Amino acid sequence: MLCSIDPVHGPVKARGMCHNCYMREWYRLRRWGDAGDLSISYQGQRNDVRPSLKERLLQHSEVDAAGCRVWRGAYGTSKSGRRYGHVQVDGKPKMAHRAAYEEWVGPIPDRFVIDHLCGNSLCIEPEHLEAVPNGENIRRGGGSHFDARGRRTTRAGD
Repeated sequence: MLCSIDPVHGPVKARGMCHNCYMREWYRLRRWGDAGDLSISYQGQRNDVRPSLKERLLQHSEVDAAGCRVWRGAYGTSKSGRRYGHVQVDGKPKMAHRAAYEEWVGPIPDRFVIDHLCGNSLCIEPEHLEAVPNGENIRRGGGSHFDARGRRTTRAGD
């Protein structure tokens, strides 16, 4: 079998392409996020059969006793020690609770953040998320605060 991109190149090595064509398309995918003739994602699944964002959010979460839909996928830790889920959206990393809010509720207004009404930073349940200005989110939170240099501070009266 010959290369599907250019039969002159020679025999197929992977995904219907010769080694040179496959490497060119793989590099383009890695560098620019454009799959070109490869039509595969980073996980090696074909783009046309990859689960939707909603399906992936449901697949990587489970409902706990408190009614929170807790993210069980990849996560990172903030400076305050809170864990926040991460998911790939259109090839770019995004916080799972922000992706869930945009998927099920709608776009997040400019200069707004997502407040977890339940207090669980891994929760992606749309009913537990609310878009609020950052100042309101800080007022609602009872946790640690940080100054402009990232040092932990306490509020007066705490």
